[in-house]
Amino acid sequence: MNAIRSPACAGGKIFPVAATADGRKRGGRRCTRGWMAGLELVGYCAKCRSIGGCSRILRRLWGHLAAESILDQDRRGRVKLIFWLMFAVFVLATAWQQLRVAEADLVRDTRGTWADAIALRESRPNTTPPFFAYLDSTSAKAASSDVALRFIYPEEPALMIVNQSNLGARDIKWQVTLWNMDLPERNDPLPIPTSTFDWLRGHTEGGPQNLFGTPTVAPLLKSGNRLFGSATVDCPQCSRGRTYIVYIVLGKGGWLSEVKNETRGRILIPPNFLKETREKYFKFLEAAARPKMRTPIQQR
Repeated sequence: MNAIRSPACAGGKIFPVAATADGRKRGGRRCTRGWMAGLELVGYCAKCRSIGGCSRILRRLWGHLAAESILDQDRRGRVKLIFWLMFAVFVLATAWQQLRVAEADLVRDTRGTWADAIALRESRPNTTPPFFAYLDSTSAKAASSDVALRFIYPEEPALMIVNQSNLGARDIKWQVTLWNMDLPERNDPLPIPTSTFDWLRGHTEGGPQNLFGTPTVAPLLKSGNRLFGSATVDCPQCSRGRTYIVYIVLGKGGWLSEVKNETRGRILIPPNFLKETREKYFKFLEAAARPKMRTPIQQR
């Protein structure tokens, strides 16, 4: 046996190979086939990588198999080690890249969520109450209007609307509902329409309002008729409404009494207008308006 040096196969190391031409031919063919197989695998891996059809693990495995064609055991081990080190570095780099991509997606989603929330907030109307809504209720009452009613002219009563506050009052709504007690067969009250007074300055009066001289009311009345019922006044700026019990004897005089515990300005009427119900209603009004709470109708 003779020894030959094969730089292509063994990196310049000497291996015992048959000195015959046949042995040299077989050895050269084996080295050539090994290197060609390795190169073909590496080339195929690169091609697969370019088209994205081959997994990274299989590429490293093919590189490992290609290294098997190297006859020098030390060199073969170094090549395998380099392949697997490259594979480990690639795995770490891929993991780091995926982490950065996930962080970028999270930041983009968070920014989008905040942008949507800000846009939604801007599109909604501001329902936060103004600061003065939290002020003490006494301050709110001090800034409100206060309107009241009174009657003048005892023999021919007329209605006056009084603004008792410093502030002006607008759209003052008043209502007077009276029954003629001397017409027991008439169930309905006198047709006095509900009216609105446009504007009153502070500490001024509006009127007098003629309640009983209209064409619809005058035919239902005679001197000495007793009128009994309720009256009310309120306005949008007022801190409260006011309700009164009213009793009038035409041609003589009468009185009115404010219902102190009624602050919503509701009119007092019976549940129905039948004769028996009205009689109970009149007794209720007379009992509710105690004599010391009655204010006589003044001349002016």
